[in-house]
Amino acid sequence: GTLVNSPTWVGGARGNALSFNGTSQYTRVGGQSDLGTSNKAYTISGWIYLLSNATDQNIIHVANNSDGTGWCITFVAYSGGKLVATSYDGGGQQATGATTLATGRWYHFADVWSGAGGLILYLNGQSDGTNAVATYSASGASNYVFTAFGGPGCIGDTRNYFNGLVDDVRIYNRALTAQDVYMLYLSDNR
Repeated sequence: GTLVNSPTWVGGARGNALSFNGTSQYTRVGGQSDLGTSNKAYTISGWIYLLSNATDQNIIHVANNSDGTGWCITFVAYSGGKLVATSYDGGGQQATGATTLATGRWYHFADVWSGAGGLILYLNGQSDGTNAVATYSASGASNYVFTAFGGPGCIGDTRNYFNGLVDDVRIYNRALTAQDVYMLYLSDNR
């Protein structure tokens, strides 16, 4: 992947994490074809640590263009004090978390979608928000995955960079079960 505008490596939830300044720093990884296939189940997980909760912030943004535009969705964002998972079925479909996040602590998230289970947002191994959306309309192309990117106004986009630490982002080409997500949280939890 590419580190843009020099985010820094710091101690994380699992080894090292990247620290983002909330104004210009982000990462970009290309060649992610699994999120480009319509109605293919997916899971996106990782750890976040908020340094500021003053504004809404993008965490995971996906686009078919390297500049973050075109077919684009912010799959995971921090908005209104909570995590929000977004999927797309011709329109933005969101699962907003119930938990208000605090600064200065690690949170594990998982954004899981399948046709049978819909969209489920997990926080620290527990379901925190759901949406029964049964279809996922993907780009049909290989995508770029951005971390902490202040997007260009896409579905689910807050347009703000993430101000905090991000660690161990993973993308799965299947929907993890509730037990899988819980075990992932436990195995990673410090």
